[in-house]
Amino acid sequence: MKIKDIQELFDSHKLDQVLKELICNNEIETEKKRYQNVLKIMLEEFKDGDVHLFSAPGRSEIGGNHTDHQHGRVIAAALNADMIAAAKKTDESIIRIHSIGFDIQPVDLQDCSIQPHEIHTTEALIRGIGARFQQLGYQVGGFEAVIDSKIPIGSGISSSASFEVLCAEIFNHLYNDGKIDPVNIAKIAQYAENIYFMKPCGLLDQMAISLGGFTFMDFYDKEKPVVEKLDFNFKDYGYTLLLTNTHEDHSDLSNEYASITEEMKVVANEMNQEVLGFTSKEEFINHIGQIKDHLKNDRSLIRALHFYQENERVLQQKNAIQRKDLLKLLVLMNQSGASSIQQLQNIYCTNQPDKQALSLGLAISADYLKEDGACRVHGGGFGGTLQAIVPEKLQKGYIERMQTVFGKGSVMVMHIRQKGGCKII
Repeated sequence: MKIKDIQELFDSHKLDQVLKELICNNEIETEKKRYQNVLKIMLEEFKDGDVHLFSAPGRSEIGGNHTDHQHGRVIAAALNADMIAAAKKTDESIIRIHSIGFDIQPVDLQDCSIQPHEIHTTEALIRGIGARFQQLGYQVGGFEAVIDSKIPIGSGISSSASFEVLCAEIFNHLYNDGKIDPVNIAKIAQYAENIYFMKPCGLLDQMAISLGGFTFMDFYDKEKPVVEKLDFNFKDYGYTLLLTNTHEDHSDLSNEYASITEEMKVVANEMNQEVLGFTSKEEFINHIGQIKDHLKNDRSLIRALHFYQENERVLQQKNAIQRKDLLKLLVLMNQSGASSIQQLQNIYCTNQPDKQALSLGLAISADYLKEDGACRVHGGGFGGTLQAIVPEKLQKGYIERMQTVFGKGSVMVMHIRQKGGCKII
């Protein structure tokens, strides 16, 4: 569709309902301006053509902190903070992306081998997605795109996974008629992050973003994960999901994240398994003494215990959600947060004990909410963002208190988005 034709759809309000479903609030005019700006840049940078619009949400982990990479269980939800793109096919093999506020170099898919100098870069993600499409027998080709993101980098809403799903959906619709299902889109995205970007993440982020909505996932069989949509929304109970960015950037902490994965796997290896998800808590307890003596790493044992308890807690959360028992869910979310602090130990970096903004935010949140809500680390941890489930009557006061510490605009009011990564038109 030509850019002027898309503009006419915006002007005639024909896309209003679609946008409302994506942003989950009433800021339609603001959102239109955002898309129109992307189209304006598209015309300036890449000229007109058969242009399509895409969107991929952020995500919020409700339960299952660092369980996915051990083939465990999680509950996650897609958020209305998203990444959007205007994109069009080209006759070349080159991917050219103008990302507002970021510099992305062109990537030529004629060479899809891993480029050592691209590790931990956006270019590695693009090349990895293209490579995986080809390995699986899907079609790829060049495209030009303009991308705008409302997902703060390093804030725990998973901007990298959103970008991966967005790019995969562009390939999916421009070259494969949109035939690739959301689960496989997520797997392709994870492959790019694991193999090309070199971050050993699990599948939680990509699945939550690709699927949309409120979702339970069990990764015991990572090739065929169990996925179950849950009919639940905090707003139906008079609560709001708030995320506070503590402005302690955690975007460059791959080694910290990797230490959790590696330590859990080392414990699993002691029980002759690859990951903890293939072992049991009983087996772990029965062998904990000899594992301790052999590994001489107590933290790995504490983190393993977190996994077993957290993995079971996700089932309890799912049960509470299905019974519409919000109070039980809040108790379990607080327990999850406490386990991340005490056992998983992913709240701050031990080599920077003076930088504990996330710990401070959690302490202030718990003091303010008491028994009336829940708070926990959001996502990978080691800085970044905290999550709070706050009753509407306390929302204004909570936001004011957090902003006195972390600055104006640090608290983000989030809504659950039902639609995952998608083509809009």
